[in-house]
Amino acid sequence: MNAALGFLVLVLLFDCIQSQALEPPEGQRCSGRNFQGRRCCTPESPCNEGEGDCDGPGDGGGHDGHLGCKGELVCGSNNCKKYGLYFHEKDDCCEKPSANSAKTPQVKYIPGTPLEPPPGQRCKGRNYDQGRRCCTPDNPCDEKEGDCDGPGDGGQHDGHSGCKGTLVCGTNNCKKFGAYYHEKDDCCEKPSSPLIEMVTRNPGRKPVTSSIEFGVTPRCKGRNFDKARCCTGGNPCVEGEGDCEVDNECSGELVCGNNNCKDFGSFFHEKDDCCVRTAVMLEPVSGPRCRGRDVDKGRCCTRDNPCVEREGDCDGDNECSGNLVCGNNNCKAFGSFYHPKDDCCIKPPTKTTPSFPLTEPLPGQRCSGRNFNQRRCCTPENPCDEGEGDCDGPGDGGGHDG
Repeated sequence: MNAALGFLVLVLLFDCIQSQALEPPEGQRCSGRNFQGRRCCTPESPCNEGEGDCDGPGDGGGHDGHLGCKGELVCGSNNCKKYGLYFHEKDDCCEKPSANSAKTPQVKYIPGTPLEPPPGQRCKGRNYDQGRRCCTPDNPCDEKEGDCDGPGDGGQHDGHSGCKGTLVCGTNNCKKFGAYYHEKDDCCEKPSSPLIEMVTRNPGRKPVTSSIEFGVTPRCKGRNFDKARCCTGGNPCVEGEGDCEVDNECSGELVCGNNNCKDFGSFFHEKDDCCVRTAVMLEPVSGPRCRGRDVDKGRCCTRDNPCVEREGDCDGDNECSGNLVCGNNNCKAFGSFYHPKDDCCIKPPTKTTPSFPLTEPLPGQRCSGRNFNQRRCCTPENPCDEGEGDCDGPGDGGGHDG
C-alpha cells in the first residue's frame, strides 16, 4: 500500500514538473526578462494570462496598475514561475484575479530602521521622486542607497556598476536599511563572502586545511555575470576568480581548476573554472618521467620525446610511444599527483565494436568535445547528431544557443 502511494506521489510530481514549460510556447509575445526584457506588457500592448513581465501595483513607485493585462486580468507579483520555468524569479505575470491578488501586501518593518530617509540622501527607492534605478553606472550610489539594477534582477542589468567602489547591488535588501523603502528595492551594500576552507591533500600525509576570506567581490564572476571573457592572458585572474580556460589565464603560479568555482561562491555557474593554488604534494621517489601539468614546467610528452604508458600530459597519439594512444582525463588512475585534466598514454582498446562510454571518438565523428575540437562545435548553423558535442545549451548559463 505504501509503495503504491509513493508511486502515485511520484507520478503527480512528474506531472507537475511536466506542466511547467522549460521554454516559452510558440507564439508567446511576452516571455519575461530572460527573453524580451522587463515590462513587455504595457497599457498600449497588454498581455494574456501567463505572459509577463507586467508593471503592477506590487512593483511600487510609478506603475501601470493592472492596465498591462487584458480584460479582467491582474498583474501578479513574482508569480511567473508558476507558468513556466523559463521565467525569471522576479517576473510578474498577468493572471486571473483571486482572493490573494485582492489582498493588500503586508508592510514589513525591521525594528531599529529609520522611518524616513536621512537628510541629503540622494537615492531613496521607488517610493520617492527618483524612482527605480536611481543608482546607475554614471551616478553610482553609496552604501544603503537604492534602487540599483543588479545581477539579481536578470535580463539586461548594470551588474554592480551602480554602486560605488567595491560595494555590490543586493536584491530586495533595502528594507534592512530603512522602513521607507519598497520591499522590491535593491540597495548597495558591502560584499559578504563566506569563509572558504581549502583542503590540500598530500599523499602520505594528513590533509592540510587553510582558509581564504574574500574581503571584496571578485572581479571575474563567471558566465552568469561576465558578458565576455574575463580571465585572459593579458588580464589574468587571481585565486577564486573565473571562468578561466587555461593556466596562463591565472596570475603567477596559480592554475586553472575544473568546475570548481562553486567552492568560492554560490553565484558562479556549476561549469565555471576558477584559478587556484597548486596543491602541495609529495612527488614519488621513482615513477614516470612525465607527471602532468602540476609537476612538469613545460611540455613533457612530445613527438620528439614521446611518453610511455601511464605518462602524461599528452595532446595526441603522436606524443605516445609505439602503438599507444593518448587517453582523456585518465591520468588520475595512474597517480594522485596528476591533474584531473591530464591525459596519459595507454594501450589502444582491443574491442572492435564501440563500447560506451567511449575512450576515443568514433571514426568520422565531426564534433568530439573540447578535448578534440573546441567548445561550441555544435552551432545553430551547423547542428550536431546525437552523441556529439560540445553544444552551448541552457545549462551553460549566460548567452547560450538553447
